[in-house]
Amino acid sequence: MEKTESAVVATRQFGVNLKTVRTSIGLTQAQLAEAVGDLGVRLTHVMIAKIEGGTRPTTVPELAALAEALRVPLSRLVPGVMGNDEMSNLEADLVMNKARTLTNLDIIEHVEDEIMQLRANHEELLSTLERRAAALRD
Repeated sequence: MEKTESAVVATRQFGVNLKTVRTSIGLTQAQLAEAVGDLGVRLTHVMIAKIEGGTRPTTVPELAALAEALRVPLSRLVPGVMGNDEMSNLEADLVMNKARTLTNLDIIEHVEDEIMQLRANHEELLSTLERRAAALRD
């Protein structure tokens, strides 16, 4: 059975939408495949690459798992099926911004830990220098 032109366009647009959402939250294809696998749907990073390239259609369970793994409504991924209205897009943007914020908070926490370690190292070095300077004066 040959695909209709609208099915080909929808498959391609779904792939573009999927890649846009995935990259905007900083996930690799392999990470998305793992997240979908955690939801009980088997997709490899190669399959996701084909989906994003518009060369592999998806099943309904795959669609649902991809949307859930990306934490966006299906309407954000599926063109014209569920009314890609402005509210759905805003909701998806909010979810993506929340994910980015959480990632940034993790990065900030890591940097703060490194700064505290550097300060401790600095103080230890100063103390060692002061002891050596005092020993040289004596």
